[in-house]
Amino acid sequence: KTENKEMYKALHNTIEYATADYKTEKQYYVTGINCSTTDSVQDMLQTKKYYGKEKGIVAYHGFQSFVEGEVTAKQAHEIGVRLAEELWGDKYEVLVSTHLNTNHFHNHFVINSVSFVHGRRCRQTKWRELKTVSDEICRQHQKSVIETSIGKGMPYTIAKAEENGKPSRLNLARAALDEALSQCGNLKELQRRLKAQGYELDANPSHKYWTIRQANWNRPI
Repeated sequence: KTENKEMYKALHNTIEYATADYKTEKQYYVTGINCSTTDSVQDMLQTKKYYGKEKGIVAYHGFQSFVEGEVTAKQAHEIGVRLAEELWGDKYEVLVSTHLNTNHFHNHFVINSVSFVHGRRCRQTKWRELKTVSDEICRQHQKSVIETSIGKGMPYTIAKAEENGKPSRLNLARAALDEALSQCGNLKELQRRLKAQGYELDANPSHKYWTIRQANWNRPI
């Protein structure tokens, strides 16, 4: 969320991360819904400018993971595209990318917060529908789904977000950590890769646990 020119940089960096060549087979597994795969940043920003909504939440960044070895790259991407079309395809610009650089394939969704149809912002209820629709599509393709319940020892707001499939700092941090761990062989490289995704890793041996955090967090994980 931002209210200045930093939103352009934030959107560009998010899309650049989601569509990186080495993660998506040189962007073969990248699909734009209501937007171009090559000019998605400009497409989304033009929509905001047209409706005079260039402040506030810039975009939503969600993800969908699959059990290791259960889907091919093509299947994972097709499921992701279908999910995006059902949830947002009639009113919003969405970029879908499938990452193949970890043992478990996973999809990233970058959704413009402003509709190109009527200029209204994406409703929070869409995130509550994400898990339900995702599970339904996965079951139709005979793929595994996670049966979840409110987690014990977890803040209620985060646990509820996890249950509803809504992005939370916990599951986004988990995805960033999983990806970084799959690409590095030592602590220094792990810290560097996490930093590239906006996280600081505290691996002080005198602390009971290692932690990661983003600059705007009050507490680390």
